[in-house]
Amino acid sequence: VGHYGGFDSIAAGAVMEAKARYPEIQLMLVLPYHPAIHPVEKPKGFDSTYYPWEDEKVPKRLAIIKTNQRMVDTCDYLITYAYHFLGGTGQIVEYARKQEEKGRIKVTNLSKNPSAL
Repeated sequence: VGHYGGFDSIAAGAVMEAKARYPEIQLMLVLPYHPAIHPVEKPKGFDSTYYPWEDEKVPKRLAIIKTNQRMVDTCDYLITYAYHFLGGTGQIVEYARKQEEKGRIKVTNLSKNPSAL
């Protein structure tokens, strides 16, 4: 789970609730920026942090986009709340939908907007 938006907080809360029933679940805070350069304290309730770029260099201006793509590329299921095509959320859901068409991931959009991605 990330930590830059309201949906990230909702998602983290949902995982924490699931952990109460299924203690084997792990809640990881995904870090788009190297923790030595942009330190972030692990929030209460999280088990660990995850920085996916230890062996690669990602330009700071692309860090969030590339990290979101990495998360899509390494998960089986994406739950999102995208109600428009604008911004990073719309871009990553569109990217995930293309991966879904290839059979690589299952995407569920919780938005009730019929014109959403």
